[in-house]
Amino acid sequence: ASEDSATAMTQALQSGRLDLAYVGRADKHMVSIPDRQRAADYDPTSRTWYKLASTSNDPVLTAPYIAASSKKLVVTFAVAVRNGAEVQGVVGSDVTLDEVVGTVNQLKPTPAGFAFLADKQGKIIAHPNTQLTLKPITDLAADLSASRLLEAGADTLVEAAIGDRSFFMRAAPVAGTDWLLVTAAE
Repeated sequence: ASEDSATAMTQALQSGRLDLAYVGRADKHMVSIPDRQRAADYDPTSRTWYKLASTSNDPVLTAPYIAASSKKLVVTFAVAVRNGAEVQGVVGSDVTLDEVVGTVNQLKPTPAGFAFLADKQGKIIAHPNTQLTLKPITDLAADLSASRLLEAGADTLVEAAIGDRSFFMRAAPVAGTDWLLVTAAE
């Protein structure tokens, strides 16, 4: 509600190790810390994070995406600010997934194996091959799908051909998300 929200956003940015803290108002005004350049016609109300938060009475978490301002893989935590039922704006913060991606890329279940993160809809979130970020799982292996990954639990391995090699995969849900941590062993 404050006209000057920079102090609170600066504190949130520093305390939360955030990439960006911001307020998008219903009148399409956007304020962020740090201040990043946006197109003159930038409209926060048209963004996924704004729309998602506006439809919820609780804080929301977006699916991973490449942020327009930083060009980094991020998720957004956002919450609508309301006056009664009317949305006045949305407060959000971007958190980069750099550390998550780095940790996943260090996992090697076997010397030639690897790990990756995918969502339950079949989109790759993190993979050692960064060209696969946010691509469909079928770009990794044509015979792999989200439903096949969901079958690959603690007691079941799923086999998939990646290039000219065959891998056995096991998937584990990541609590609080719709993500799967997948290990692939050759």
